[in-house]
Amino acid sequence: MVGLMVITGVMVTITMMAAIITAREVEALKTEVNNLEAIQEETLQRLEEVLRYRESIQGTLHMLKQVRLGKIERGKNLNEELETLEQEAVEERDISMSRPLQKPSDEGFDS
Repeated sequence: MVGLMVITGVMVTITMMAAIITAREVEALKTEVNNLEAIQEETLQRLEEVLRYRESIQGTLHMLKQVRLGKIERGKNLNEELETLEQEAVEERDISMSRPLQKPSDEGFDS
């Protein structure tokens, strides 16, 4: 009977030690879970920041593309206008060169 009590005592001691070890492991795991949750929250915040920044960059890029297209269109318009003015200048020069030279008149001058 004494042997049975010793075995029971040893078993109770082993069970208590296992419970203590398990409790420590559970606390360590809880701490690790809390740390991982904090990291997850920080990572989500960073992701939201990056997504907002990306959206802002895309908006800026769109605006710059619109400005670029506007400038290209303006350049085309200016080239067309320049060609028109050059053509008009050539026509005016041709007209003025085809007229005979006229002697300046003295009309309109009071002496």
